Amino acid sequence: MSLLIGWYISVNALTYGLFALDKRQAVRKAWRVPERHLLVAVMLGGWAGALLAMRICRHKRRKTAFLLQFVLALVLHLLMIMGVFLVLSGAESVRWQTLFSA
Repeated sequence: MSLLIGWYISVNALTYGLFALDKRQAVRKAWRVPERHLLVAVMLGGWAGALLAMRICRHKRRKTAFLLQFVLALVLHLLMIMGVFLVLSGAESVRWQTLFSA
């Protein structure tokens, strides 16, 4: 469990940093962090850091296409987590056993 908490703390800190860096680079009109990298960080669990950065840095909040992709990445992350917990809990194996026991 502590490994999972460590993962979420790390990935959210990294995601916050990526969003803040992208905002800084946007203001400077310099090289930007690709949106796909931001979205991958969200999908890996950094959605809380992303939301915090979007609020504090005022970044990527009005870009509708990005916000839709953000929500999709968040939903995919939640589905992945649900799948992992189903597999780890054994619920999935129980379901498959009942399907093939007839």
